[in-house]
Order: sequence, then structure tokens, then C-alpha cells
Amino acid sequence: MVKPTDTKQNSTETQNDITRKIDPGKIGLRVEKIKSIRDGGLLINCSNSKSKDKLIEKVQEEFGNKYKIETPKIRYPKMIIKNAEITFIDKDNEDIIAEISEQNDMGENIQNKMKLIKKYVNKKRKNSGNIILETKPDIFDKLRQIGKLNVGWRRCEIEEYLDVLRCFKCAGYNHLSKNCENDTACFKCAGDHKTEECSNELLKCINCSRAKEKLKIKINISHAAFDKECPCYIRNLENNLGKTNYSQ
Repeated sequence: MVKPTDTKQNSTETQNDITRKIDPGKIGLRVEKIKSIRDGGLLINCSNSKSKDKLIEKVQEEFGNKYKIETPKIRYPKMIIKNAEITFIDKDNEDIIAEISEQNDMGENIQNKMKLIKKYVNKKRKNSGNIILETKPDIFDKLRQIGKLNVGWRRCEIEEYLDVLRCFKCAGYNHLSKNCENDTACFKCAGDHKTEECSNELLKCINCSRAKEKLKIKINISHAAFDKECPCYIRNLENNLGKTNYSQ
């Protein structure tokens, strides 16, 4: 991640600055993708660690302290096991992992390749619960190909779990409501009231409205903040995917 120290600079200016000064061909830089991120920054995906190190060195050489460089923490992909029995959900995390491994012939040392992140009761099916696992890439590929797992007395569907940290106070991203210092915002109309108190029939996304005003861009704002088609939500989701390690 390359971010300007000037808080007024936008991502387009940052990208123009970087691409004008740095010639990938001259330093053998292999770049797979460039994405705009918040605070005027860029997320630059390199093909390998050698290219990443070259990029860091060149940015520092050309710009000094003008840009801050951070390497985002790479996360492993997650899977969700749907509608497991409540009696299975209630077991200790270590036992859940061990029994899933045993029931599905997943081999030894699975505890080192699979981590239980969360388990919770399904609101629509009170006698069932969901399990979210973080897995190493090889286990993730195996699970995705299988599509189902034997879990206790059930054969449960599994799929990739895509998550974005959301605040239920201001509808913003990358923080929780208990740590939120922003004003309350309605998820439906972007008003300064709680969503459950809203009587407005017109939808307006608070995040897209802010982005439109701050970045001076054309963006659809006529939807609820928690709409899965929301451009801001999709952008944050893509940023998370860019930090996820799917390679062996």
C-alpha cells in the first residue's frame, strides 16, 4: 500500500505521480494489479516478493517521505459450513476441527491448516448453526471442490465466506460500533437517526454519498448502505480479496 502524507491528495494523483516517475521495464518490476484505496492511496499487487522489494526501494528513492509504504497483512481464505447441528456447534473448537477432519478423511496435522474463527446459531433455523473456518490454501481448494462436508449427523453445504468489517452505528467500514466516533447514520436514507426510526421511503447510501462528495466522482447513491450491490461495499470487498492468500 502506497499512501501520500498529504491528506488532500487523491488516488488518481498518487497513481499519476508513481507511474510518471517509475518505469517498470527499467527495474524489472512485475505488477499484476493496481487499485485505488482510501486516503489517496494505491494497493499495488506484485507478482512476487522480489518485485515488491524493488517497488518499495524505488518509491523511497524517488519520493522520500512523500509517501508511506505499508505491507498489508495477508489473510487466508475462509469457508462457512452451513446448518450444522446445535449439539455440534456447542462442542469445543478443537473438537470441532478434529471431528470434521476425522469424518471427512482430511488427513493429519489439520489443526495447523484450519482455524475456527466463529460459530453461531442460525436465526432462521434455531436448531442449526454455522461455522466459519480460516484455512490454508490447499485445504481451501479441497473444500471448494467437495462442496459439502459430513458434520455430525448432517451433510452440510460449504462455500467461501466473504466478510467486510462494518459498523452498525455509522454504516462505515473497518471498525466496530463500540469503537465508533462518528455520528449515528441511517442505513436506509443516510439521515442522522437510527435505522429503525426511519420513515423515509427514498433510499440513499451514506457511504456512496460521502465518496461522491469527497472524490467528486459519479456514483449511484440510490440504495441502502447495506445493499450488496453498493459500490463502496464492493470496493471494500475487493480490497479484502486482494489481501487474501489463495496461493499454495
